Amino acid sequence: MILDTERKVFLTHLRRLITLLAFAVIVLLIMLVGKRPSTYLGLTKYNWALIIFSIYLISMVFETLLGYYYFYFKDEKGLLTFRFFSLSYFNSRKNLIEIPVNEFIRYELKTSMGGLKSKLTIFRLIKNKEAKYPSISLSLLNKTEIEKLKAALDSYSKK
Repeated sequence: MILDTERKVFLTHLRRLITLLAFAVIVLLIMLVGKRPSTYLGLTKYNWALIIFSIYLISMVFETLLGYYYFYFKDEKGLLTFRFFSLSYFNSRKNLIEIPVNEFIRYELKTSMGGLKSKLTIFRLIKNKEAKYPSISLSLLNKTEIEKLKAALDSYSKK
């Protein structure tokens, strides 16, 4: 099975770009309109620009809290392959985990934020000890993709 979020990553970047452009155009229009009344619904154009900026900022903080990751999973040739990296503006580190099927022990899947945020933790057997990998965010995956991933990992899990 192969699971890849490349298309969703592209759409996320596109949505970010469109949101930023729309925000910039709306704020510029608000600020450059000089012949309109100085207030609209009791607020000045500066208040409206601040409100629009606040909405944009809140949406970006919410997206950051979700922790979107590019995620790729493949379970072929006796090897479990996980590729992932954060879509955050501040982290560009790309990660690759390859685990032979016979060394894969188990996984943990934790959800938060009302099921909007999911994190996968992988455990591997190394020198007869259990090793834990850093958590991988699965926030870009929908429920059916998560169920497929769980089914694939359950088939290899030893506990």
